[in-house]
Amino acid sequence: MNNLIRGHVSPETAYTVDDYPYGRHRTQCRWWLETATKGSHKGQTRVMQQTLDPKRNVWNKPHASTYAETMVLYIEDGTGHCKNWGIGFYAKDLVAFVQSGLYFQCNADELACLEGWIKYGRRLDRTSWGRFGWLVDKARAGLTVAQIMEAAKTERTEDHYLYESDAQQALALVEAERAAGKQVNTCRPALTA
Repeated sequence: MNNLIRGHVSPETAYTVDDYPYGRHRTQCRWWLETATKGSHKGQTRVMQQTLDPKRNVWNKPHASTYAETMVLYIEDGTGHCKNWGIGFYAKDLVAFVQSGLYFQCNADELACLEGWIKYGRRLDRTSWGRFGWLVDKARAGLTVAQIMEAAKTERTEDHYLYESDAQQALALVEAERAAGKQVNTCRPALTA
């Protein structure tokens, strides 16, 4: 299972690997999360990566990823590589994050941050999040994809954009919940623990 790593928020506190490839040489590489404090990306996070020049023994210019609403660093199971996971406002982002197993490793502060972005996403797109919440409720009730699609014909007649893939995502989220023995907060009043 992939493992979250925390506390890496500056070059001084970065997650560092000593045996990183650098051309024909090996060197150090470090990763940390940077949160924007101003501008259009205020509050969003990106990953910074920086290598040590083995010839001059100075740190090269850091490379920045694109911003995401929230982001985590984790160690990939099997390879031991440092990876990042960005989460946006969309239900599919939440489903993928839950399926990765990383959601259930988040502490209270990380979950509060994630739930804040989900609430923001729900305000931006009430229709798709409302649809997703309805699907999750049906999946938690034990319905199959076919049963969910049949229920949609009578219960959600106004919703012309309900696809089987949406129902499959909801079922995947519920299966991941059951495997972890915990429920995901999709920031709907009826589901908030």
